[in-house]
Amino acid sequence: MTSPSRRAYTRLPLGVSRVLVADMVADGLLALHNPVEARPGDRMDLLERVLSGLRKL
Repeated sequence: MTSPSRRAYTRLPLGVSRVLVADMVADGLLALHNPVEARPGDRMDLLERVLSGLRKL
C-alpha cells in the first residue's frame, strides 16, 4: 500500500497505475528490466520518467 502523499502526488490509485503499466508493457510501450541490473540512482530517475509519461496521457 502506498502512503497518502504518494497517491496525491500521482493522483492515481496504485491499482490504476499497475493496470496502466501492465497495459503499456503488453503494447510494447514500456519495457521492464531486472532490477538487479539497475544502478543505485536509476530507480528515482525511472520513476520520474514514468510519472512524466503518465501525466502526458
